[in-house]
Amino acid sequence: MSGRGEATDETSSPATIRAALEAVVDRLAGGGDEVGVHALRAALEAWRREQAHRAAWDAERSGLGEEIGNASLGIRGNASLVLKGPAGELPGVRERLEVVIRESVRIQKAARRLGELAHREIPAAATSDAA
Repeated sequence: MSGRGEATDETSSPATIRAALEAVVDRLAGGGDEVGVHALRAALEAWRREQAHRAAWDAERSGLGEEIGNASLGIRGNASLVLKGPAGELPGVRERLEVVIRESVRIQKAARRLGELAHREIPAAATSDAA
């Protein structure tokens, strides 16, 4: 635990939490508490489903960021090619193409951040030490 009452990555990883919960289930089963065992197993199964859902969502966000970034890169590249050609010299066209290029760079940065978020661990919730 940190000074602010937050769990560290080492103690809050899904594998660590799962192992701890399974150990509690085993202890309860050994003590004959069938009601407690059943309730904890149901909670553990719900947690497993939530983790699977979260993993699928993270993969979807990551893929979405890549798709957006790739499309933006194509737009930027084609706008650059048009800008370098004779059409780039037409009145008003150069300025519009520069806006397209600038905004596509902005979209690429946002898509990169979206992809990074998909791979980042969700911070542990802070717990209050004061009652």
